[in-house]
Amino acid sequence: LTDKCSIVEDFYFQTFAVFLVVINTLILGIATMDFVTDHGPTWTLFHQIDMFFVVLFTIELLMLVKYRGLRHFRDLWQAFDAILILSTWIFLTVPQLQDFPVLRALRLVVKVQEMRNLVAALVGATRRLFAVGLLLLLIFYIFAVVFTNIFKDLQEDGYTEEDYFSRLDKTFFTLFQFMTLDSWSGVTKEIMVEYPWAWLPICAFIVVSSFVVINLFIAVICDSVAEVQRRDMEENLNQINSMLSMVEEKKEYDLRQLEDKIDELRELIMELRNERKQHSD
Repeated sequence: LTDKCSIVEDFYFQTFAVFLVVINTLILGIATMDFVTDHGPTWTLFHQIDMFFVVLFTIELLMLVKYRGLRHFRDLWQAFDAILILSTWIFLTVPQLQDFPVLRALRLVVKVQEMRNLVAALVGATRRLFAVGLLLLLIFYIFAVVFTNIFKDLQEDGYTEEDYFSRLDKTFFTLFQFMTLDSWSGVTKEIMVEYPWAWLPICAFIVVSSFVVINLFIAVICDSVAEVQRRDMEENLNQINSMLSMVEEKKEYDLRQLEDKIDELRELIMELRNERKQHSD
C-alpha cells in the first residue's frame, strides 16, 4: 500500500491536484450566484460536488501521510495544508461556518512553489515592512496635526461640503484619501477657495506618502523576494555540487577498484610466468 501511495510524489499527480483545487475554487465562486442559491436542487447539486472535492482532498492527505508518515507534518506548509483540509469538515457541518470553505483556495499557495516563495518573502520582510509602516504613520501624524490646526474650520465657514479636518481622526481619513489619489484634486480646490497656497502642503504630502513611502514598501518586498530566490538558487547549487561530488567519489572508487583488479592480474600473470619458467627448467 505504501508503494502505491508513492504516486503522490509524481509530478503529474501534483499537477492534477493543483487543477482540482482551481476547479473547486471556481465552483465555490459560482455557487454564490443567484441561479444556484435561489434554486434548491441546483444548490444541493453544488453542495454534493463540493463534498466530492473534500473527499478527494482528504484521500490525498491520507495518501501523503501513509507514504511519508508523521514526518509529513514537519513541513509547516504541509501541516497548514492538512489544517485547511480537516477544518473543511468542521465548516461543512457547522451552519454558522458554511461560508468559510473557500479558504481551501489557500491550498494553491501550498501547491505552487512560486506562491510559497512570495509568502516566505513577505514573512521575511516583516521587520522592514513594519519599519516602513512606522515611518508612514509618523508622516501621517505630522501632516494630520498640521492640517487639523490650519483647516479645521473650513466646513463651519462654508468653504467645504464635507467635514475633512475638524478632528484628528477625520484628518487621518482625508490624508488616506489623498495618499490613494481618490478625488484629491476636488478636495484641494475646495480648500484653495480660502487658502490658495493649500496645494503646496497637500502635494508635498502626496509626493512623500504615495511616491516615496509606498515605493519603499515595494522595494522592501522586491528585495525580500530576490533574497528568497537567491537562497533557492544556492540550495539548488549545493544539491548539484553534492551530486557532482558523489559522482566524483564514485568515479574515484571505481578507478581504485579497477587499479586493484589490474594489480591482481599482473600478479597472476607473474605467477603464471614463474610457474612456466619452473616447468621449462
